[in-house]
This record gives sequence, structure tokens and C-alpha cells, in this order.
Amino acid sequence: MKKIILTLLAAMTSMAAGFTYAPNTATTFHSGIHTNGTPIRAGRLAKAQIVVTRPQRGNLFTVYDHININWRFAMGHVAQKCVSIKLYKGNRSIKNLTQRVCRQNFQWKVQNNIADGKYRFKITTVDGKISSYSQIFSIGRADLKVDKNSITIKPQHPDMSDEIALHISISNIGKIKAANSTAALTITQPDGKILSGYNKKPIKVPSINPGSKYIFTPFVDLNMNEYGNYKIHIKLDARNHISESNKDNNSASYTFYVNPVPDLRVCIDTGKRPRIGKNATIRAYALNFGPVASESTDMKIYVHSYNKLTGYHNKIYTFLVPPLKPGSIYSGAHLRYKWKTPGEYDLTAFLGYNQAIGSYYVTAPGGKHGATNKVKCSWGAGSLHPIYKSLMGVR
Repeated sequence: MKKIILTLLAAMTSMAAGFTYAPNTATTFHSGIHTNGTPIRAGRLAKAQIVVTRPQRGNLFTVYDHININWRFAMGHVAQKCVSIKLYKGNRSIKNLTQRVCRQNFQWKVQNNIADGKYRFKITTVDGKISSYSQIFSIGRADLKVDKNSITIKPQHPDMSDEIALHISISNIGKIKAANSTAALTITQPDGKILSGYNKKPIKVPSINPGSKYIFTPFVDLNMNEYGNYKIHIKLDARNHISESNKDNNSASYTFYVNPVPDLRVCIDTGKRPRIGKNATIRAYALNFGPVASESTDMKIYVHSYNKLTGYHNKIYTFLVPPLKPGSIYSGAHLRYKWKTPGEYDLTAFLGYNQAIGSYYVTAPGGKHGATNKVKCSWGAGSLHPIYKSLMGVR
């Protein structure tokens, strides 16, 4: 009985001290597991540990984020509770965050010079006796991308008279949402000059989630008065407001060819000032200023006249203009017309979207008769080339 009582007393004393009593063996400490997953072998003192509770595994941060680092001490007595903190990428130390902090939390702001990747913090007591790593976390950025394959136009083979629809695809291939930004659009003409209105024209780009795209589809009236190669250039984040993992993919250019078209112009010759009851000759001319031949098309001449019973009205005469080679002229549109009322009357010649407006002043009997022809053209007066004047038989 005495032996049993002594055994029980020894066991109770051991439990009170945090030990496990094993009969007929050496006294051992309680076996268990460290917070880092390493088994504690029976018979040894549990080594003090630093347990890093934040950041957690898989956390994602970006530039200028504040990362809260939290830790605690466990499994034994810690003589020195002040620590230093370093940033690690793999097994390589990247940056010393602090040499000494004595509270159990620290906040670090991610700097712009820290590259994207996976990281962890190492926390070490200043006496160097205890250290531990945090869970692995990631630092990432947005990454806006555009390339020449991201730019298309419709129609694919435009000519000088077309309005072009741009189709520009902007992607975010980064890990972080890209905030609202501004792109710059520039269009260069064949002569190397910037197209009016498109010298780094600002384009608003909304926020784009990781893995998503924004499609920009403006219509562009190039007002192309030249044929040849045009170049579209776009630069993303033109104001450099977004921190990105790669800025080298923010610009792209696309070159396309604009086909030449005929450039038909129209002129009208008002002839000499006629008298009432006398026929006047009205002539209209089609000219091709373009670099390629035109197809046949209609020319219309509107003659404005006045009748006391019906008032002012128009008579329309239509002429078929044959195909014109570059630099050639059609002069077969002419007619004879007689006015019955004195006054000034307009004449208009239409050729497609071009029009030339002239006028007649019809005189009463005995009035002054005009001696010169007056030629009006769709691109303005006084600019008719001498060659065309010669062909048209006008001064």
C-alpha cells in the first residue's frame, strides 16, 4: 500500500509541473507538435517559437498596399521579444523591412520597385535565437496589353471616300484590376503629317478586371485627301497613372493602305448675259482631278426661272458623264434656254456631292448685253487650272 501511495504522489507532482510521469522510466516532458509542424520529441524541452499569423497563404497584394504582419510567441519562455523583419523571395533575402520592432505587429507598404512574384517574411529575434517564416503570399500588378493583332479596321481595304471603323482590343493580363485610364490615339498620313484631330487624341478606357478585355470601336472620318499608307498608333495609360508589371506592351501600331479614287469636280459656265426672249447657252463640265479613272455617272443641271402665274421653279436636265481618265474633262453637257422675265437667275450643276452655282442676269429689251463668260466651279472661283480653261474654251 505504501508503494502505491508513493507512486500516486509522484504522478500528481509531475502533472502539476506539466510533465508526464512514466513508471520505471526517466522523467520526460509532454510530447507534442510545434506550430511549424515539427514533432517535439519526448524527453526534450519545447523550443520557443514565433508563429506568424498574418499575412495568410495565398494573399494577393499590389503596389502601395499596406501589408499587416502579425505574430506571437509560443511553446516556451522568450527572453528577447524584439525582432527584425526581412522580405524573402524563395530563399533569397530581398529587403530589410525593420531592424527592431518590439510589438507583435508591423505594417509594410509595398514599394513600386518590388517585382511581381511570390514572397514571405522572415521574423527573427534580435538576439538571433528564434526565427520563423510567414506563409507565402503574392505581389501582383495590372498589365494592360495591346499589339498590332489587337487593331483591325472596317472596311479592310478602304478608299479615300470611306469612313473607317476602328476595332481596338485592350487586355488586362495582370493579376490586379486596372483602374480607369486614358489611351492616346495618333493617325499619321502618307505624307508623314498627323491627321487633324488625331494627334494623341485622348481615349477613355474604363477599369478592366484581370483576364478581361475592353473593345474600343470608334468611327473615324479620316477625310483622306491622299492615298497610300496610313498608320494608327495607340499608347495605353498615356498619363502613366497605373502601376503595371510590364509597360513594354502598352503601345502598338497598325498600317493600312488607302486606295485612290477619282476626284470628280464640276463647273458651270453662265455664258454671256442674255436678253428676254433670246436663247442662252448653258454649259457644264465634269473634271477628274483624281489619280484613277472614274466610272460613268450622271450630271444634273438645275435652271431656275420665274413665271408670273406659278412663281419661281426649277427645270432639271440630266446628262450622262462617261468614264474619265485622270486629268481629263467632259464638256458635252450644254443646253439652250430662253427666259421670259428679266432678273437674276441661279444655275446649279450637280455631280455626286459636288455642286457649282452660277447665275444669269436676264436683261430687258435694250439692256446691256454681257460680253464675257463666267465660270463657277465646285471648289471655288479663281482656282481653275489654265489647262482646264483651255479645254473648256474659257478665259
